[in-house]
Amino acid sequence: MDGVCSLGMSASISPRTVLVVEDEDLVRELSAMELRDAGYQVLEAPTAREALGILNSGAVVALVFTDVNMPGELDGLQLADIVRDRWPDVRLIVTSGGGAVGPHDVLPPGRFIAKPYPLELMITAVRDLAGAPT
Repeated sequence: MDGVCSLGMSASISPRTVLVVEDEDLVRELSAMELRDAGYQVLEAPTAREALGILNSGAVVALVFTDVNMPGELDGLQLADIVRDRWPDVRLIVTSGGGAVGPHDVLPPGRFIAKPYPLELMITAVRDLAGAPT
């Protein structure tokens, strides 16, 4: 059923799908594995441009978990701005280990997590913003 709930979100949106955007293969794969183990469905993209391709394809995503520093013309903060504008119901978590980016760079209700982060912190933040995967 394709209805619209009172918050303006499609009734088909579930808190089960997380898009992980990370150019470091090992970090992306480990994060995706932990999220899957926690019960989430996970889509993966190594660049912001590929993440936008996934979102533009009509994939129903509850949350985007993105690194800031990535190859290509868009970084994770620019991706977060685009997601916030085009898909306002999609929650955001931005992560970086560079030190120049911090919580002040991520608009609410998004969240910033500094690298390296404990995987439990990532799972807790995803649950807080996107809900449990049930």
